[in-house]
Amino acid sequence: MVEVIRDFEAESGEDENSYKWSHDGQYLAKKFYTEVEVQGKMKVKEGVSVYCLPSMQLLANKDGLKKSITVDGITDWMWCPHKHLIVYTAFFKEEEEGKQKLEPKIGFLKIPERRVVDQKLMKNSESLQLVMHPQGFYLGVINQYRAKKTKQYSVELFDLNSATDMVPHQ
Repeated sequence: MVEVIRDFEAESGEDENSYKWSHDGQYLAKKFYTEVEVQGKMKVKEGVSVYCLPSMQLLANKDGLKKSITVDGITDWMWCPHKHLIVYTAFFKEEEEGKQKLEPKIGFLKIPERRVVDQKLMKNSESLQLVMHPQGFYLGVINQYRAKKTKQYSVELFDLNSATDMVPHQ
């Protein structure tokens, strides 16, 4: 028998690729973006919603509250193919002399703890593309940046096999 355990309303910009399974099928996650009004001003809330199976309830935080995980400026994300680790890119907006400057970073979010185990700032980046090793041993990040008015690229490598929570940068 087929049984519906949870129904999701399709939000603007979502498609079948919005939802991603963890490597063992214990979790289903999706990136979210919502605008909420706080004291008459519109604020953006964004991050990742992680659902536990088979209940399809949101993953609970350390206080037992079932909430999504807020990641400001999230642009891309993926599951590590061999452990419960979400890798994401985010571009933060910082005010600098009246101008907005993007401060990109790569984050590593451990599930079910909902804890950012490591973050790497990527100075002067214009875009970051995540490329995962097929078995999930390494993460490659293609970093596009500007240097002397020319577009340049670098590839950053991260070792995801580390026994510690830190993610070594190669």
